[in-house]
Amino acid sequence: MTRFLSSNRYKMVLLFISLIILVPAAWALSSVEKSQQERVQEITRQLQGHVLLAGEFRQSRKLQGFSREIESAGVFIYWQDHGLYWETRKPFFQASTFLQGGVINWRQSDDMTPGSLDGSPVLKNISAIIVPIVGGDLEKLGENFNARWIVGPDNWSVTLDPASFIISKAISEIRITGLQFIDHLAITTSGNDVTEINFFNIVTSSSPNLVQCLYFQEAGSDICDAISRVRS
Repeated sequence: MTRFLSSNRYKMVLLFISLIILVPAAWALSSVEKSQQERVQEITRQLQGHVLLAGEFRQSRKLQGFSREIESAGVFIYWQDHGLYWETRKPFFQASTFLQGGVINWRQSDDMTPGSLDGSPVLKNISAIIVPIVGGDLEKLGENFNARWIVGPDNWSVTLDPASFIISKAISEIRITGLQFIDHLAITTSGNDVTEINFFNIVTSSSPNLVQCLYFQEAGSDICDAISRVRS
């Protein structure tokens, strides 16, 4: 009987010790998770605080079956709640404005003549992904992707996994890294083609100038009239 009590008492002591060890560990884990969650919210707010971003990019594409990478470079303008202007300058000119309603493709000329808005469902879906990626609208991306964060003292990264079967047929994952802005973007397709984009010389503004605004103006729109009047 005494041995039984001693055995039970021994087990109770071990249980008590384990609780002493585990409770602080669980609290520490909760603190780490909370700290990271707060940091993620801070990063999200910071990225969404940029109304207009303009800068340069360098892009490389690794396609399955090709030994050489395809490289290009150009400039971009992101205007919050409006869209993304993406202009490739090397190795050849190609420019498009990605809007909520579709895509405007530009023709190179003295006055940069815009084409008509292409509102096909495919291009609308592309716009719905590429615009929030470059603009850092991670809440918007959360509608179509699940996020895995790594937050460090000097930078952060987030890996986006498709949340729907339809998107997963085209995209395997999107990896984004940055600090104040998004610095690097890597998109892996379901066929293991990889597109990597580095962003640099980024400047911010509270509103576009007239030239920048015109890249977002659809036919019949007057969104740039106020800027034009101020300029005149």
